[in-house]
Amino acid sequence: MDSSTKLPEHSDDERTIKPDSRIFTVSLGSLHSIIFRYMTTGDERVVIPETRSLYIVSQPSQFLWTHRMDAGDPRD
Repeated sequence: MDSSTKLPEHSDDERTIKPDSRIFTVSLGSLHSIIFRYMTTGDERVVIPETRSLYIVSQPSQFLWTHRMDAGDPRD
């Protein structure tokens, strides 16, 4: 993902995801912010994964949180 790209807010709740499975995401390029929003309260948590890192989101959390990636370097 380059710095001009973003991922809209969503949750991966497709019926094809097996219960108790996980979604793995690898950060390969430039730094970016991942914003998790708790659906009930609207509280947000910001995560800035290191380049070449892996983060894992459990399938049950998809029913509680949405996530998005904002464009641009989070350090700016």
